[in-house]
Amino acid sequence: MPATLEPLKAIKCSYEDCYQSFDTKEEMIRHKKYSEEHEYCSKCDLDCEDLDAYVLHKITAPLQHKKACRHCGDEFHTKAGLERHIALVR
Repeated sequence: MPATLEPLKAIKCSYEDCYQSFDTKEEMIRHKKYSEEHEYCSKCDLDCEDLDAYVLHKITAPLQHKKACRHCGDEFHTKAGLERHIALVR
């Protein structure tokens, strides 16, 4: 029995090299947020080209990423967590 192709859905992933498509924009955003193949900032709705661009974005966007380390881009849930991280890195 021949394989059948699934029909394309209305919303294509916004990453140029990704060929997945979705029924809704929310499904596409969820895909980008949790895919290991994409570096997506859900806070800013920004598609980053690679991990370096994603880290640089978090470092250079302090208003949106208040609890991100300005050296490595790691983001923390609390200010105390960020402060502990900075103290350990020094």
